[in-house]
Amino acid sequence: MTVAAETEKYLEQPTLPFSSTQLAAFHRFHAYKWDDDDQFQAGLRTITETQGGTPSFSELIKMRQYYFSTR
Repeated sequence: MTVAAETEKYLEQPTLPFSSTQLAAFHRFHAYKWDDDDQFQAGLRTITETQGGTPSFSELIKMRQYYFSTR
């Protein structure tokens, strides 16, 4: 399903907890191809190597949020 289709599904509801701009950003974030982004993967490898382990799911989400917000 495309981002536009996902957004349309939510827009059909009588009340939305998010603005259409926030909802579009949410869908762009979750549709982003993290594995194909060489810059993000390089940063993730650097962090993983310096911390000596794989980040937890919540840490990974925070890393993605930070990276996404700076793009």
